[in-house]
Amino acid sequence: MKQYRFTVTAIAAATVMLAACGGSDNETDEETDNGTRPVISARSNFDVTQIDKSIPACQDFNAHVNRKWADSIEISDDASSIDQFAELSEQSQAVQRQIAQNGGSDPYSQLVSSYYRVALDEAAPDRAGVTPLIPQFAKIDAIRDTASLAAYLTGSAGDGRAILFKASAAPGFADATRHIAMLAPARLSLPTRDTYLDPAQAETREAFVASAARSFELTGMPQGDAHAAARKVLDFETRLATVSPTEEQSNEPGGVKDMVSIPEANRLTPPLDWNAFFRAQGVSSPESFAMPHQAFYSELGKMMTSVPLDQWKAALRYSLIHAASMYLSRALREEEFNFYDKTLKGMQAEQERPDQILAGFSQEDGILSRAMGAAYAGKAFSPAAVAATQVIVNDMRAAFRARLRASEWLSPQTTARALEKEQAMVFKIGAPKDGPDVSQLKLPGTSYFNNAMAVLAFDHKTEMARIGKAVDRDEWSIGPHIVNGTYSPQDNSVVLTAAILQPPYLDLKADPALNYGGIGTVIAHEITHGFDTAGSKFDAAGNESDWWQNGDKARFEARVARLNRQFDAYEVLPGLRVNSALTEVENIADLGGLSTARDALALRLAREPSADRPVDGYTQQQRNFLAWARNWRNKATEATIRDDVATDVHAPGKFRANGPVSNLPSFAAAFACAPGAPMARLPEDRVTIW
Repeated sequence: MKQYRFTVTAIAAATVMLAACGGSDNETDEETDNGTRPVISARSNFDVTQIDKSIPACQDFNAHVNRKWADSIEISDDASSIDQFAELSEQSQAVQRQIAQNGGSDPYSQLVSSYYRVALDEAAPDRAGVTPLIPQFAKIDAIRDTASLAAYLTGSAGDGRAILFKASAAPGFADATRHIAMLAPARLSLPTRDTYLDPAQAETREAFVASAARSFELTGMPQGDAHAAARKVLDFETRLATVSPTEEQSNEPGGVKDMVSIPEANRLTPPLDWNAFFRAQGVSSPESFAMPHQAFYSELGKMMTSVPLDQWKAALRYSLIHAASMYLSRALREEEFNFYDKTLKGMQAEQERPDQILAGFSQEDGILSRAMGAAYAGKAFSPAAVAATQVIVNDMRAAFRARLRASEWLSPQTTARALEKEQAMVFKIGAPKDGPDVSQLKLPGTSYFNNAMAVLAFDHKTEMARIGKAVDRDEWSIGPHIVNGTYSPQDNSVVLTAAILQPPYLDLKADPALNYGGIGTVIAHEITHGFDTAGSKFDAAGNESDWWQNGDKARFEARVARLNRQFDAYEVLPGLRVNSALTEVENIADLGGLSTARDALALRLAREPSADRPVDGYTQQQRNFLAWARNWRNKATEATIRDDVATDVHAPGKFRANGPVSNLPSFAAAFACAPGAPMARLPEDRVTIW
């Protein structure tokens, strides 16, 4: 099921080494308990000289805090954006690079290093050319009728290759203690449904056809045939796009309504035998499984009997090339870069090969990511950071509970259920206690492609083995080496990774305001996700449940609608506005997170009145908001901005910084904003939810 993340900035995104972001000359230099220095290398505290006083805080708080930084920073050619998460990801990657290059005595470092060393050999894929794909091409060429097409789709899924849809294990909706099987449509080749259907994006579609044709040529198809095949791919995917979920629908949580039996699924997609499908996954057929977005599968079934086989073969062949290009020849990788990164995102140069490979250790929640996470934790885990974070977690939780009790719109019954859910939340901080079992993974060692396919098959087998089994509540959904925080509604748990527990989010030398505006807002944001329009559909145990009184749900939805109207009014670029239907849950979490963090800081300062003092001319309350805005400093190419508005569940950084503060009377008071100023909405226009 969807994991709601504080940011979708992936470690796989381009990251560059930047100048230190703070104003102090003090660098974190203490050692961890295991004698190694932590990953922390960013400057401590907050550089107030970067504040642009020519732009009043009450006029545009994001520009007030971040404009000088944005004007001084350049996006490197091998990136399409830069933000605070990317800065920290580069620091994490520095540790990961050491692990990959040097290995170690532990099994996790050894696995990472052996995989990495084979992947570094760039000459081998060029020598192999298209050879690794020939067996799969032969299977595609052997498709002769609907039955053999169904067999191919089923068999490919059994290998772990999600061509058109992917099977996974997820906590059950009615019983979150046991895994169920869940299907999800695979992403098509172009970024969004609208990319296929919007007349204004015809140029992008033609660029895709040209790129797909070149990929076909590079894998041995004659030029004339390649262009015709590429056109067939676009037509095929366009038909699927008409029934594919929108970005908004893709981010909705599944539910009991999505459960189907094997006979029901067979009636929905007659050419596919779902008993055969589950046999191919190596598991017994479940009594029922989750199939969200059923219109997609219904249309897929119709296409299996109505679309010519040569068009199917073209689509399957391109899907295979596209998925495997990272492990193949330089020419294929360059073609992928030219379209997917340069054309679609505005990047000017590819990342260095080592960085591309390292990104693969964080893209999926699989054995490589878990192994890298365990190795990273052995070098960069800081017990002091975890202890400091736990104190902040306690304050955030206390503040959130107080806000629930003081809510003017919740009934006593719903308040009690909400408190029950918050009190049941589990917080996983730093790193898991135990690493994964890597003993059963045997890497062929013969090529990057073969190693990658072995890992893919291993991960899929591991995932499928969970179906019907008990959910391990101690398992982490994200590795400690990834800079992020997550909330899982069916686990009712928050994960805060070791890689995010460092400056500027958590600075052991900073005053409370900065830490509560940094990691504190991350924590409170994730808590709020348990009560947004998606998370609120699940109870304290993670089961789908309507625990709201009817009047409360209506009042909640009315407040969310008002917040949505605020965000829909934000113009990102001329004629391009924020899509609140896509960003809704994150906007709720940002507003609740900042509101809660402000209250939690008050709790901390009440306990430690000596800390309630100005620093660098700013009060603790002001510095709390300054840290919040700094979280969202961002610079991106126009192509990436447009792509993010279409696909990212988070609003652009400017509006994440400005939107919540404009609703907080405490911000207006801290910066003496006149009522009605851009950052100080009138009382009747403010929105408070949690």
